[in-house]
Amino acid sequence: MTKVSLRSLTVNLSAERDGDWQDAALIPGVSFKVRSTNYAPYVAARSKALQEIQKKYPTGDVPPDETAAVFGGLLADHLLLDWRGFDADYSPDEARAVLTDETFRPLREAVATCAAMVGQRDIEFVEDAAKN
Repeated sequence: MTKVSLRSLTVNLSAERDGDWQDAALIPGVSFKVRSTNYAPYVAARSKALQEIQKKYPTGDVPPDETAAVFGGLLADHLLLDWRGFDADYSPDEARAVLTDETFRPLREAVATCAAMVGQRDIEFVEDAAKN
C-alpha cells in the first residue's frame, strides 16, 4: 500500500520569506519571483486592508477599481520581487502601476496564484513495508 510521507508535508520557510521563482501556469513563458501569501508583513497588511474595506463598504459592494488598487498594491509592496518573460523589465514602480490597474486582473491573479505556491514541497509517497 502506498502512503504519504509525513516529512514531505513541510514548507520551505526561507523561500516563503525570501521569495522563489514560480512559473505562471496561465501565462506561458512568464515566471515571477514571489514571496508566499503566508509572509507575515503581507498577512498583517492584508488583514488591515480588509478591515478598512469592510468599514468603507459594509454591504460588501467594493468597486472593482478599488479592489485592484488595494490588493494589487499589497502584491506589489509585499510579494512580487521580480518577473521574467515580459517585454518590459521588472521595476517596483512598473509592477505597482500594472498590479493596481483594474484591467490587469489576469496578472494579479497569476501573481497571487504563484505566491500561494511558494514554499510548498512536492508530496512524497512511500511503499508500506508491511504487506498483507
